[in-house]
Amino acid sequence: MISSNIVLKANSLTKIIENKIILNQVSFEILNNEIFVLIGSNGVGKSVLIRCLLGLETISEGTVEINGSLNRDRLFLRRQTGLVASDHIDHLNLLTPSEYFEFIINIFQIPSNYAINFIDQTSRKLFVEPHLKTPIVNLSFGTRKKIQLLGVLLYQPKILFCDEIFEGLDSKSVTNILEIIKNYVQNNCSVFLTTHISSLAKEISDKYCVLENGCITNASWE
Repeated sequence: MISSNIVLKANSLTKIIENKIILNQVSFEILNNEIFVLIGSNGVGKSVLIRCLLGLETISEGTVEINGSLNRDRLFLRRQTGLVASDHIDHLNLLTPSEYFEFIINIFQIPSNYAINFIDQTSRKLFVEPHLKTPIVNLSFGTRKKIQLLGVLLYQPKILFCDEIFEGLDSKSVTNILEIIKNYVQNNCSVFLTTHISSLAKEISDKYCVLENGCITNASWE
């Protein structure tokens, strides 16, 4: 294994909240051009793990490296990673999708012609085109996730994190998002997905594992 091919490396990651072990010595690697799926029931700690990986929560023990650097540099992480969250998006509520995309375009200095074409094509594929001028707070749960996904894909981070992205979506939207994700990893990027649907995880992943009782089990690479 070539170390430069490792996009993310978690080493003995442990998270303790109020004397309760939420994550216990979690270790795994994600390689370039790889779809990694974490399976787990609701409340098991999948979202906490993502937040620890992205430096949004402190880690009790262990380390996380993204593209060879410890996850402590916020500016570096913003450029290298993107998150489609299942909650904690209140900061977007008063924006419309178009305003949110304009913010992303300005922050990451994305060429306007590229951005306009990408938003047009992807919004149609995700069935969100009619909602681009609607405040995000008024959109459905599934539509808000698709808007987040489009915004993240605009700046093409090295690794995309999606927390229960398929929850609340119809079958056609799921199919289209899977196609987008599979194409995305062909562009020298990687994807970290969480889901509670084990059959879907095993179908789409290059690697998968189960988070249970704070530990990684039933990993496909073992």
